[in-house]
Amino acid sequence: MFKPPSRNFSLLKKGWNEIPELIGSGFMGLIGIALSIFNLHYYYKNGLDNRKYKLEYTVIRDDDPKAAFVRDPCEC
Repeated sequence: MFKPPSRNFSLLKKGWNEIPELIGSGFMGLIGIALSIFNLHYYYKNGLDNRKYKLEYTVIRDDDPKAAFVRDPCEC
């Protein structure tokens, strides 16, 4: 049987022919948002929230789970 092409795909094809800069930048924007979400998830999952330079001091006790991820600032 013959299946007609989906309307969404033909709309993307028409948009790509008429306004390629908008379709291309929208696609790149979606890729950037997806990569940002992935990297933020990785950042917070692995405990990389160790800011080297802060405006306020934070006291972390030995029994706090964040203490395992704290680095000595002189180790750079």
